[in-house]
Amino acid sequence: MVVGTSNKPIEFAHRGSPSSHPENSVEGFVAAMEKGAAGIELDVRLAADGVPVVIHDDNLLRTHGTPELVSELDSGSLGKLNVPTLTEIVDLLEGKTRILVELKGEDMSLANTVGAMCGGCEDVWFLSFCLEQLQALQECAPARPRVLNLAKPLNTVAKEKYFLTALSSDWRLLQKEEVQKVQAGGHEVWAFTCNTPDEKEIASKLGVDAYFTDCLQ
Repeated sequence: MVVGTSNKPIEFAHRGSPSSHPENSVEGFVAAMEKGAAGIELDVRLAADGVPVVIHDDNLLRTHGTPELVSELDSGSLGKLNVPTLTEIVDLLEGKTRILVELKGEDMSLANTVGAMCGGCEDVWFLSFCLEQLQALQECAPARPRVLNLAKPLNTVAKEKYFLTALSSDWRLLQKEEVQKVQAGGHEVWAFTCNTPDEKEIASKLGVDAYFTDCLQ
């Protein structure tokens, strides 16, 4: 399943539209849709009541100015702070764009919960830095594509790619020959996070299928 082409990668909106709206917010996701994003990435964690909510950090200090941990507040309390639930955002985006759900941390209960919730949604792709989470999602939501995020070079994970659709890497770690090897094996390569014109041009020259950006063109 090829996302982009060697000529021009596809742009994915990173956490909505954070250059103009709060990250991982309903308003930011709507703005990204209005800009025609081919896919929108969002981050999920479990609230205290076991409900997946859309937020990047494990606490609310950076994004909401309060030090509480996400895991210590229930989804209702988080909703009052404008932290949406995953269900709310999937309902908003389904049928309009690709929904790139990144699972944060290494919580296996998060993987099982999100897999059961979204396993039948054709627009959802699962992303994680944790290979074990993606392996769990292979079991509970086998029809949905899975993407391994990397903080290391592509050639260090060759043996782990067999059940993955794509590898997503920091663009600064990518080398064109490794990108081509992964693609020749039938997997996509994505890059994060390309915000400047120069960074986007580098991603394009590397031949990636897609890249994430805070600044949609």
